[in-house]
Amino acid sequence: MNIIKASIAGLHRSELIKADIEIIPLDLTVPESWSVPPETVFALRIFSPWEASKLTLFTEQGFETLALPASASKLSATVIRQSLVANDASWKLAVSPEAITTIQREWDSANSMKASA
Repeated sequence: MNIIKASIAGLHRSELIKADIEIIPLDLTVPESWSVPPETVFALRIFSPWEASKLTLFTEQGFETLALPASASKLSATVIRQSLVANDASWKLAVSPEAITTIQREWDSANSMKASA
């Protein structure tokens, strides 16, 4: 969630529609367990049928939904990890500038724990 929060922090205020944003983890398979206020708006970028099905799920549960414009190319966590393994900084071009520090810190921390194990 830190990466998401960092990315959101870097958005221009107009992109946030001047709204407060809170990230609430939830189990998509158990809608009755969702502890979210009824006025919650679910904003999603649609890259695949999976994201489209989430949009439908939220709508069917009575929530307002917002389909955000998707970037020209979908991010691939696998490709980003491969770049990190290869010490190839090109992954930084694929993520929000505000997320770079968080991703690098988490990666370095994980590698440090592996080395000390």
